[in-house]
Amino acid sequence: MTETTSAPAFLPGQRTSGHGVWSSIGGNAYNAVSEAFILFDSPTNPPGLKTGAQKIIQAIVLNDENHFSSLASVKFFNADGTTLTGCAKAAGTRLSTSGNQP
Repeated sequence: MTETTSAPAFLPGQRTSGHGVWSSIGGNAYNAVSEAFILFDSPTNPPGLKTGAQKIIQAIVLNDENHFSSLASVKFFNADGTTLTGCAKAAGTRLSTSGNQP
């Protein structure tokens, strides 16, 4: 899988796209794990994101054929050895290939 984020905590170009794997756990539920790199430190402090990596572990539910929602555990592994943990939620909508919204 690949993913991107629009989280306001990241400056433009600070975070790479994430890459990982996902698997079905039955019904409309899936698990996903992805990792991305943080390329430079944020100038703000706190919290101030630092150069390193981000790992996201998600529980995803397909709400219908065009929408999903997820809850996630997020870990930051800073180059200085510090690890930070948080949580996140996301929602998604299928892109329409016909130009019409579902």
